[in-house]
Amino acid sequence: MEINIEEIDLENLGVLENIFYDVDADYSNAITKVFLEFDKKVLVIGVNEEDDSIILSLDDSVENLAPVGVKHLDFELLIESVKCSTVHWLWRLTNQQGYFDGIQIEFINRNCTPSYNATIQFMAMASMIEIRAVEPVARQLIDEK
Repeated sequence: MEINIEEIDLENLGVLENIFYDVDADYSNAITKVFLEFDKKVLVIGVNEEDDSIILSLDDSVENLAPVGVKHLDFELLIESVKCSTVHWLWRLTNQQGYFDGIQIEFINRNCTPSYNATIQFMAMASMIEIRAVEPVARQLIDEK
């Protein structure tokens, strides 16, 4: 069932355990859905192929949602730092034409000392989802000095 970003109860998601994705049958490198499996809920990020907007849904189990052939996203390739994290912030990304074409999620892992934050964007583009890691520029500039 499709939901609005405002309906997501961050406390009710829990800790991120796995990320799965599904690809277009014709283009194996085109991600069409991402399943963020938390210990309490599964947040599904999909793309509306008609207008390239983001579609969100929640479920209790990835087995209820994931089609056969869904692939496990290797945390080491992209976002190892978010495993075992909770969602700290969610942002709705809207383009200049008013389409909801992205979601930005800030994860926090309070089990690390000091606690660690990582921010990931899921952007709808050309009927697929592009996943981006977001890094603060100011921090990089300061570290270079």
